[in-house]
Amino acid sequence: MKSDNLDSRAPGLERGLMLLELVANSPERGIGFNDLVVLCGVPTASAARFLRVLVDRGYLAKDPGTGLYRLGATPVRLVERGTRESRLLASAGNVLRDLRDHAGHTATFFIWEGDRIRCAAKCPHENSLAMQELGAVRRDILAFPWGWIFADSLPKERVELLIRDLPTREMSIERYQNGLTAYRRNGFAYDENPVHSWMRFGAPVWDEDGNIVAAVALGVPRCPLPAEEVKRLGELVKKAANKLSGKR
Repeated sequence: MKSDNLDSRAPGLERGLMLLELVANSPERGIGFNDLVVLCGVPTASAARFLRVLVDRGYLAKDPGTGLYRLGATPVRLVERGTRESRLLASAGNVLRDLRDHAGHTATFFIWEGDRIRCAAKCPHENSLAMQELGAVRRDILAFPWGWIFADSLPKERVELLIRDLPTREMSIERYQNGLTAYRRNGFAYDENPVHSWMRFGAPVWDEDGNIVAAVALGVPRCPLPAEEVKRLGELVKKAANKLSGKR
Protein backbone atom coordinates (compact mmCIF):
# COMPACT_ATOMS: atom_id res chain seq x y z
CA MET A 1 0.00 0.00 0.00
CA LYS A 2 1.32 3.44 -0.91
CA SER A 3 2.03 5.72 2.00
CA ASP A 4 1.44 8.87 -0.07
CA ASN A 5 -2.24 7.94 -0.26
CA LEU A 6 -2.16 7.06 3.44
CA ASP A 7 -4.07 3.90 2.53
CA SER A 8 -2.90 2.19 5.68
CA ARG A 9 -4.21 0.24 8.63
CA ALA A 10 -2.42 2.81 10.82
CA PRO A 11 -2.93 6.20 9.12
CA GLY A 12 -1.91 8.14 12.23
CA LEU A 13 1.39 6.28 12.38
CA GLU A 14 1.91 6.85 8.64
CA ARG A 15 1.42 10.60 9.07
CA GLY A 16 3.71 10.75 12.08
CA LEU A 17 6.44 8.89 10.20
CA MET A 18 5.95 11.13 7.17
CA LEU A 19 6.49 14.22 9.34
CA LEU A 20 9.60 12.65 10.82
CA GLU A 21 10.98 11.86 7.36
CA LEU A 22 10.21 15.37 6.11
CA VAL A 23 12.15 16.90 8.99
CA ALA A 24 15.02 14.46 8.49
CA ASN A 25 15.28 15.52 4.83
CA SER A 26 14.96 19.24 5.51
CA PRO A 27 17.88 21.74 5.66
CA GLU A 28 20.10 21.56 8.74
CA ARG A 29 18.56 24.73 10.22
CA GLY A 30 15.15 22.99 10.28
CA ILE A 31 11.72 23.36 8.73
CA GLY A 32 8.67 25.35 9.79
CA PHE A 33 5.25 24.13 10.86
CA ASN A 34 3.35 25.58 7.88
CA ASP A 35 5.75 23.98 5.40
CA LEU A 36 5.31 20.61 7.10
CA VAL A 37 1.52 20.89 6.96
CA VAL A 38 1.63 21.67 3.22
CA LEU A 39 4.16 18.94 2.39
CA CYS A 40 2.46 16.30 4.53
CA GLY A 41 -1.07 17.21 3.48
CA VAL A 42 -2.64 16.68 6.90
CA PRO A 43 -4.99 18.97 8.86
CA THR A 44 -3.27 21.61 10.95
CA ALA A 45 -4.64 20.28 14.24
CA SER A 46 -3.50 16.72 13.43
CA ALA A 47 -0.01 17.89 12.44
CA ALA A 48 0.28 19.84 15.71
CA ARG A 49 -0.64 16.73 17.74
CA PHE A 50 1.78 14.47 15.84
CA LEU A 51 4.62 16.97 16.14
CA ARG A 52 4.00 17.44 19.84
CA VAL A 53 4.35 13.67 20.42
CA LEU A 54 7.49 13.48 18.28
CA VAL A 55 9.05 16.35 20.23
CA ASP A 56 8.01 14.94 23.62
CA ARG A 57 9.62 11.58 22.75
CA GLY A 58 12.79 13.21 21.48
CA TYR A 59 12.43 12.24 17.82
CA LEU A 60 12.20 15.91 16.89
CA ALA A 61 13.40 19.12 18.50
CA LYS A 62 11.75 22.52 18.14
CA ASP A 63 13.94 25.61 18.18
CA PRO A 64 12.31 27.98 20.73
CA GLY A 65 13.64 31.02 18.88
CA THR A 66 12.75 30.25 15.26
CA GLY A 67 10.02 27.64 15.79
CA LEU A 68 11.73 25.38 13.24
CA TYR A 69 11.75 21.61 13.65
CA ARG A 70 14.83 19.42 13.29
CA LEU A 71 15.83 15.91 14.32
CA GLY A 72 16.07 15.27 18.06
CA ALA A 73 18.34 13.08 20.14
CA THR A 74 16.27 9.88 20.06
CA PRO A 75 17.05 8.81 16.44
CA VAL A 76 20.77 9.30 17.11
CA ARG A 77 20.54 7.28 20.31
CA LEU A 78 18.69 4.45 18.55
CA VAL A 79 21.30 4.33 15.79
CA GLU A 80 24.09 4.29 18.37
CA ARG A 81 22.39 1.48 20.27
CA GLY A 82 21.94 -0.54 17.08
CA THR A 83 25.59 0.00 16.17
CA ARG A 84 26.69 -1.00 19.68
CA GLU A 85 24.51 -4.13 19.60
CA SER A 86 25.88 -5.13 16.19
CA ARG A 87 29.41 -4.69 17.51
CA LEU A 88 28.65 -6.79 20.60
CA LEU A 89 26.98 -9.55 18.59
CA ALA A 90 29.94 -9.67 16.20
CA SER A 91 32.16 -10.52 19.18
CA ALA A 92 29.68 -12.58 21.18
CA GLY A 93 29.86 -15.72 19.04
CA ASN A 94 33.51 -16.51 19.73
CA VAL A 95 33.26 -15.45 23.38
CA LEU A 96 30.22 -17.68 24.00
CA ARG A 97 31.78 -20.67 22.25
CA ASP A 98 34.90 -20.29 24.34
CA LEU A 99 32.82 -20.01 27.52
CA ARG A 100 30.71 -23.05 26.61
CA ASP A 101 33.78 -25.16 25.90
CA HIS A 102 35.61 -24.18 29.07
CA ALA A 103 32.54 -24.45 31.31
CA GLY A 104 30.91 -27.46 29.63
CA HIS A 105 27.49 -25.79 29.77
CA THR A 106 25.15 -23.69 27.60
CA ALA A 107 26.34 -20.09 27.23
CA THR A 108 23.86 -17.30 26.44
CA PHE A 109 24.03 -13.57 25.72
CA PHE A 110 21.23 -11.21 26.80
CA ILE A 111 20.62 -7.64 25.65
CA TRP A 112 19.10 -5.18 28.13
CA GLU A 113 16.37 -3.07 26.51
CA GLY A 114 15.36 -0.76 29.33
CA ASP A 115 12.54 -2.80 30.87
CA ARG A 116 13.08 -6.23 29.36
CA ILE A 117 15.76 -8.80 28.52
CA ARG A 118 16.18 -10.27 25.02
CA CYS A 119 18.09 -13.47 24.33
CA ALA A 120 20.38 -12.28 21.50
CA ALA A 121 22.90 -15.13 21.09
CA LYS A 122 23.34 -18.65 22.36
CA CYS A 123 25.83 -21.53 22.25
CA PRO A 124 24.06 -24.71 23.46
CA HIS A 125 25.80 -27.62 25.14
CA GLU A 126 24.24 -31.05 24.80
CA ASN A 127 24.59 -31.86 28.50
CA SER A 128 23.29 -28.54 29.79
CA LEU A 129 20.19 -26.44 30.27
CA ALA A 130 18.42 -25.17 27.16
CA MET A 131 17.72 -21.83 28.91
CA GLN A 132 15.75 -19.23 26.95
CA GLU A 133 15.11 -19.58 23.24
CA LEU A 134 17.02 -17.32 20.88
CA GLY A 135 15.02 -14.11 20.40
CA ALA A 136 12.87 -14.67 23.49
CA VAL A 137 11.96 -11.56 25.48
CA ARG A 138 11.30 -11.53 29.22
CA ARG A 139 10.16 -8.73 31.50
CA ASP A 140 10.25 -10.67 34.81
CA ILE A 141 13.89 -9.74 35.29
CA LEU A 142 14.03 -10.68 38.99
CA ALA A 143 13.44 -14.32 38.04
CA PHE A 144 17.00 -14.66 36.69
CA PRO A 145 20.41 -13.91 38.19
CA TRP A 146 21.39 -11.91 35.11
CA GLY A 147 18.18 -9.94 35.64
CA TRP A 148 19.35 -8.99 39.14
CA ILE A 149 22.36 -7.39 37.44
CA PHE A 150 20.11 -5.10 35.42
CA ALA A 151 17.84 -4.42 38.38
CA ASP A 152 20.85 -3.26 40.38
CA SER A 153 21.21 -0.33 37.97
CA LEU A 154 17.52 0.69 38.15
CA PRO A 155 15.99 3.31 40.46
CA LYS A 156 14.81 1.92 43.80
CA GLU A 157 11.17 2.74 43.01
CA ARG A 158 11.30 0.70 39.80
CA VAL A 159 12.77 -2.31 41.63
CA GLU A 160 10.04 -2.11 44.26
CA LEU A 161 7.43 -2.36 41.51
CA LEU A 162 9.20 -5.40 40.05
CA ILE A 163 9.31 -7.07 43.47
CA ARG A 164 5.59 -6.42 43.90
CA ASP A 165 4.90 -8.45 40.74
CA LEU A 166 6.87 -11.53 41.83
CA PRO A 167 4.66 -14.66 41.94
CA THR A 168 6.01 -16.22 45.17
CA ARG A 169 6.75 -12.99 46.92
CA GLU A 170 8.49 -13.82 50.21
CA MET A 171 10.74 -16.59 48.86
CA SER A 172 11.55 -14.66 45.67
CA ILE A 173 12.43 -11.47 47.53
CA GLU A 174 14.76 -13.42 49.82
CA ARG A 175 16.41 -15.14 46.85
CA TYR A 176 16.77 -11.85 45.00
CA GLN A 177 18.29 -10.05 47.97
CA ASN A 178 20.70 -12.88 48.77
CA GLY A 179 21.67 -13.17 45.12
CA LEU A 180 22.20 -9.42 44.78
CA THR A 181 24.46 -9.39 47.83
CA ALA A 182 26.56 -12.21 46.37
CA TYR A 183 26.72 -10.46 42.98
CA ARG A 184 28.00 -7.23 44.51
CA ARG A 185 30.64 -9.19 46.39
CA ASN A 186 31.78 -11.51 43.57
CA GLY A 187 31.13 -9.58 40.35
CA PHE A 188 28.99 -12.44 39.03
CA ALA A 189 25.44 -13.51 39.92
CA TYR A 190 24.18 -17.03 40.50
CA ASP A 191 21.21 -18.86 41.92
CA GLU A 192 20.31 -22.48 42.55
CA ASN A 193 17.09 -24.45 42.48
CA PRO A 194 17.41 -27.66 44.52
CA VAL A 195 13.88 -28.76 43.59
CA HIS A 196 14.66 -28.89 39.86
CA SER A 197 18.41 -29.37 40.40
CA TRP A 198 19.91 -26.57 38.35
CA MET A 199 22.08 -23.49 38.78
CA ARG A 200 22.39 -20.35 36.66
CA PHE A 201 25.18 -17.79 36.45
CA GLY A 202 25.37 -14.29 34.97
CA ALA A 203 27.82 -11.38 34.65
CA PRO A 204 27.34 -7.83 33.29
CA VAL A 205 28.59 -6.34 30.03
CA TRP A 206 29.36 -2.60 30.21
CA ASP A 207 29.54 0.06 27.53
CA GLU A 208 32.27 2.68 27.26
CA ASP A 209 30.25 5.06 29.48
CA GLY A 210 29.99 2.55 32.32
CA ASN A 211 26.36 1.54 31.67
CA ILE A 212 25.22 -2.08 31.88
CA VAL A 213 23.95 -2.99 28.41
CA ALA A 214 24.01 -6.80 28.32
CA ALA A 215 24.84 -9.95 30.26
CA VAL A 216 26.54 -13.29 29.70
CA ALA A 217 24.95 -16.34 31.33
CA LEU A 218 25.47 -20.06 31.94
CA GLY A 219 22.91 -22.76 32.66
CA VAL A 220 24.14 -25.68 34.81
CA PRO A 221 21.91 -28.79 35.13
CA ARG A 222 22.96 -29.91 38.59
CA CYS A 223 22.67 -28.48 42.06
CA PRO A 224 24.20 -27.98 44.53
CA LEU A 225 27.76 -27.45 43.36
CA PRO A 226 30.92 -27.39 45.46
CA ALA A 227 32.00 -23.87 46.38
CA GLU A 228 35.13 -24.13 44.24
CA GLU A 229 33.04 -25.08 41.18
CA VAL A 230 30.66 -22.16 41.78
CA LYS A 231 33.66 -19.83 41.88
CA ARG A 232 35.22 -21.40 38.78
CA LEU A 233 32.07 -21.10 36.68
CA GLY A 234 31.31 -17.62 37.98
CA GLU A 235 34.81 -16.41 37.14
CA LEU A 236 34.51 -17.89 33.63
CA VAL A 237 31.24 -16.01 33.07
CA LYS A 238 32.75 -12.79 34.44
CA LYS A 239 35.81 -13.18 32.20
CA ALA A 240 33.59 -13.65 29.13
CA ALA A 241 31.52 -10.58 30.02
CA ASN A 242 34.68 -8.52 30.56
CA LYS A 243 35.89 -9.47 27.09
CA LEU A 244 32.69 -8.12 25.57
CA SER A 245 33.03 -4.98 27.71
CA GLY A 246 36.52 -4.43 26.32
CA LYS A 247 38.15 -5.15 29.69
CA ARG A 248 41.12 -7.45 30.18
